[in-house]
Amino acid sequence: MGSRFPLLFFLFFFVSPGFAAQPPGTHPPYLDHLLALAAQKQLHQDPYWHTLLHYKKGWIRSRSLVDDPDFFLAADGKYDPQAELAATLQAFFQDEAPDRKHAVCRFAAHFAWLKDQLDIDPAQLPVPGCRQFEDLYRQLKPVSVPLIFPAAHMNGPASMYGHTLLVIENASKSKPLAHAANYAAFTTETFGPLYAVKGLYGV
Repeated sequence: MGSRFPLLFFLFFFVSPGFAAQPPGTHPPYLDHLLALAAQKQLHQDPYWHTLLHYKKGWIRSRSLVDDPDFFLAADGKYDPQAELAATLQAFFQDEAPDRKHAVCRFAAHFAWLKDQLDIDPAQLPVPGCRQFEDLYRQLKPVSVPLIFPAAHMNGPASMYGHTLLVIENASKSKPLAHAANYAAFTTETFGPLYAVKGLYGV
């Protein structure tokens, strides 16, 4: 795993339909500089940006595999990598809200990549970094993140995808001392057949 983007799972402004109407000078000068630089570099077309947002090419345009609207900052971010990158840069310059994590923390991997690509000066931002993420990273000291299938029935898709996790290994490579991250559904459904049907269709 590259040193620039640790723990990816933890986890702009271009001339696009959602933002073109805003006149020049609306943003802080430094933000305008970053937006222009991002447009010059065409970062919205970078494969890594598409990986971060889980974009897949469709017949007409790209589409993210993520369905949660809170994952996107632009109104059309699910389908528009350009607008989403613009909205992400803008969010980095917003003041911190007491009732919600700042974009620098909510999208730590986005921030790390854009900071590297645009050489962003953290001192110019209202929130220069994510202390929570940095403290956790120092605590975990990750060196590798293997994908683990602990289930015995490898030929059963339901078993494999229902028992998949990431093990965050440190330099000791000790499994008992390693941390793990997994995905699980929270449900109040108790009727077995209905639970299975809803699980199959993602309801």
